[in-house]
Amino acid sequence: MTSQLLASTSPEDSILAPISLICESCRRIDFGKALAVPPEALHDHATDGVLLDEDASRFVPPLHTECPLCRILSSTICWYHDYWSDPATQAGMSTKFSLYAFSYLRNSNWAPRGLGVEIPESRDSHLLLSIPQNMWTSNGDHSRGGNSDGELGYVVCFPPGSVEQGLFRPQPIPNRLDYLKARSWINDCRENHSHECNSVHPIIPNMRLIDCHNSEIVMADSTMQWVALSYVWGSQSRMNDTYISAGVVYNSPSLNCRLPSSISNTVKDAILVTTQLGFRYLWIDRYCINQQDSVDKALQIKFMDQIYRGAQVAIIAAAGDDENYGLPGVSDRARTKQEILRLDNCTILTTSPEPVSYVRKKSQWWTRGWTFQEGLLSRRRLIFTEYQMFFECNTTSWMEASGGIEHVSMPREIDWPKCRASPSLFRYLLPGPPNWRMSMNAELRLQHRYTDWFTAVMLYTNRNLSFDTDSLDAFTGIARLMQRASPPIFHISGLPIVISPENEGAPLFDMYLFASLCWYHSGRSTTRRRLCLPSWTWAGWAGSARWLAFPFSAHKGASPLLRDLKLEFRNGQVSSMAQHLLYGGLDAADYQLDEVVSFRFEAREVPSSMFKFNIRKKYLGVDSDDEFIEESGDEVMEEAENIPDPDDWAYWTVGVHRLCLKRMAVPLWTPKTLLGHLDDRSWSCLLLGDYRGTSLSHRRFLLVVEWQSGDIGTRIGALVVDQHYYMDQNYPQFFEEGELPWRAVCLT
Repeated sequence: MTSQLLASTSPEDSILAPISLICESCRRIDFGKALAVPPEALHDHATDGVLLDEDASRFVPPLHTECPLCRILSSTICWYHDYWSDPATQAGMSTKFSLYAFSYLRNSNWAPRGLGVEIPESRDSHLLLSIPQNMWTSNGDHSRGGNSDGELGYVVCFPPGSVEQGLFRPQPIPNRLDYLKARSWINDCRENHSHECNSVHPIIPNMRLIDCHNSEIVMADSTMQWVALSYVWGSQSRMNDTYISAGVVYNSPSLNCRLPSSISNTVKDAILVTTQLGFRYLWIDRYCINQQDSVDKALQIKFMDQIYRGAQVAIIAAAGDDENYGLPGVSDRARTKQEILRLDNCTILTTSPEPVSYVRKKSQWWTRGWTFQEGLLSRRRLIFTEYQMFFECNTTSWMEASGGIEHVSMPREIDWPKCRASPSLFRYLLPGPPNWRMSMNAELRLQHRYTDWFTAVMLYTNRNLSFDTDSLDAFTGIARLMQRASPPIFHISGLPIVISPENEGAPLFDMYLFASLCWYHSGRSTTRRRLCLPSWTWAGWAGSARWLAFPFSAHKGASPLLRDLKLEFRNGQVSSMAQHLLYGGLDAADYQLDEVVSFRFEAREVPSSMFKFNIRKKYLGVDSDDEFIEESGDEVMEEAENIPDPDDWAYWTVGVHRLCLKRMAVPLWTPKTLLGHLDDRSWSCLLLGDYRGTSLSHRRFLLVVEWQSGDIGTRIGALVVDQHYYMDQNYPQFFEEGELPWRAVCLT
């Protein structure tokens, strides 16, 4: 066996891999056995695949070989269970793997599973996967196994020689960006896709654009089509006001300015990409927003949704840590090489890491708060990674490592939403409800919109912000998108609010606001207070937010236990939710929601006596008819094998039910601290209500408030109590709240 390892598609760049580097075991693999079976035949779910190597366990990382084929095939290992995926578990595993060839169209997330063979131009190929011995899926589809996200890329086997190209067929990635391919993706979307990709968005007031032909910054007009750039500024850029202005002086809104002579590599590359795609104008926040004019900056931020949704395409710099990195494959920044190994009887090709998975797990761009709405609001996106560029819109997605729309002769005849490849960075929160929602009544559509809002906030709060004051600003574009949706969702400092003529009545208003107030920080979240915003909103805290009522079902699941809910405004006016929201128009300004400073309501106060160091005996290895050991000095506690830590919230219950620590972050205070403050009346634990979702769990929400004076308090945390249908069959109900005293609170 001879071999040649290609680092690119250019023969002069190929690197010869000596036969001595191929291990003996790999030399015995007969890839011709797989190639003898047409890949289309492997697409049949009843086919088991072609066995190529009974013992592929040598591919399990970490590798102890210099064999280039072993290195490539290590990315074919499929871990089907999270338990097996744990590195510590892998180290002690005796599980053996076998190498098979399967259908790429059936087992890759970058081909429409089960539909690729129905499209005339599609070309299947042999996908190599190493699966645990005796592990088979019920439908012959291995894409939902450990290789489901293609994190390490897909490995395919081709006949020897050049790789034939075709729709959905893996192919070599060029060293430089293929502009013709990128233009074909964009043009297909503009010409053949629906309103979801081609809605019209007007120019916003005082909008400026960069003229890429002469580097001037000009006032936009309705005739201009523009490209938008989404990138990571870097800490120095945001901290230095002089650097922010970057030499651009705005003497008046109509006066043209020029880009400074020194600009970052990413900006340079974005200008080049814009012109090569056939466009002239480019929007970049640093240069198109007067960063030193607070009024202009606020206006531009307010209309961020129209800026990105109005762009013909967004260039997303997902590679590198800051703007000086550039766009790989455009100018100076080289791409990480794709591996192609040519053997006597076949060509082995890796698609490089699956780009969506790569961006989510490796990209600094994906971790930043501002870039969340920039990516989500864009109707078309060209995303640049270390390895390749890929495209996605609200209808379909393509990558350079796989044949795309350029191979389709009659794209109008194909139902692309139905045939769409699975991966996508942003496939939610479209400007209008999906078609399947249109058959629902207004109430159900509204509930789905509420879930959309919760989803967006949960994803957004996983991101990082350099400045606490950006917490709401970086979400403004998404909020405006939701306000224009059907039905609309408004918000009070980030908490969604129902305003719908079809849903008049105090009970429903209170029901939805109850769901909005019941947010908490998710597990593994590092929380911190943002003093520039109210305590009652997720935006007033750093940390990943989650909602008790998710997914949201108002009438079936939510049970508010608070009462007399009111809004307090900056001018001192106090109004009930229903009274205030039944008047006004279709704009948030009509309701003065940005003037709300506090929520007033009454809730049951949970005393310290309800909290118990209440251990289930089975956790301690104690055999007893009694279910619990309480903190009352039970002798069984002394006989237990492992004495639990009283500062560990996992051993505490409210009544007899535990905290839902799998969902919620561990409180910032110990149980002893909480109980001490409850006893001295400086804190209160308020019962807001219950929610029974689609799972088997029934959850109860407790809000922890620190009192400032009188009935004025600030939120300092939340506790979620869990009652599970199977695990708590002996205790089907939460503690009885009817005898608990009411406490009025003005939450600031």
